[in-house]
Amino acid sequence: MKASLVLVAISACLAPTAAAVPPRASTPSLVKRSTLVAAKDAAAPVAPRRSAKPGALAATVGIGLAVRALPAPAGTAPGAMSLLAIFIATIAGLVLEPLPTGGVCFLALTTAVISKTLSFKEAFVAFTNEVIWLIVLAVFFSRGFVSSGLGNRVATFFVSKVRLRLGLGSGQVRARPEPKPEATRTRTRARTRTLPDP
Repeated sequence: MKASLVLVAISACLAPTAAAVPPRASTPSLVKRSTLVAAKDAAAPVAPRRSAKPGALAATVGIGLAVRALPAPAGTAPGAMSLLAIFIATIAGLVLEPLPTGGVCFLALTTAVISKTLSFKEAFVAFTNEVIWLIVLAVFFSRGFVSSGLGNRVATFFVSKVRLRLGLGSGQVRARPEPKPEATRTRTRARTRTLPDP
């Protein structure tokens, strides 16, 4: 149970952030793109260092302490309320953003170990799970595809090779996998696109 709560908190910390990619008029070749990126990076101003927000940090700690002060229901383990308080404070910290996401998660994990709510082994057992590392790698790859523009280049290449009557819209729809017909969930059926017959 403790390990699953830690896994949920860590996966919430590793969730990808939405990054807006500006549309491009044309996609330059790989050599041109690398020189453009190098020139843009050299001229780009350095982002100011982001500091902690004291009000949001106080609210996050206050939420955690308020949950910890609640009486424990009958039949719960001795450290259950402490773990619940740390978990809820972590979620509140992710929403209020007193620190960057990594800082909030690091403080939550440190608090769990220092307060002896979790042992060091229990706190870090999630890092031995290969599913978590697959999620981390997927996040890293997705951020790399977005920041390098590789996803846009692959999509543009695919659309240029698919020369159908409906053009760009048809190429984009064919590039996205359609759900199987036997899918019965309403959400899946709502996502399915239908196109007129050519």
